[in-house]
Amino acid sequence: MNGMKIGILLASPTLRSRLRRKRINDAFMQYDQLSLTAQDKGYLELAKKVLSSDNYDLQKPSGRRLSK
Repeated sequence: MNGMKIGILLASPTLRSRLRRKRINDAFMQYDQLSLTAQDKGYLELAKKVLSSDNYDLQKPSGRRLSK
């Protein structure tokens, strides 16, 4: 029965999105603890900007269609 509840929850696109963002943020926190080269730190900062939840609203489709 418990497995069925988890399956139902994971069917929710909103929950899956939140879980993805949490895993990404957890990975960023782990990488922040490492001693990285300057180049690797730059890539990490770029990844944070691209994948951060702050940019989540910018990545949503606007719902407007472009005219042809």
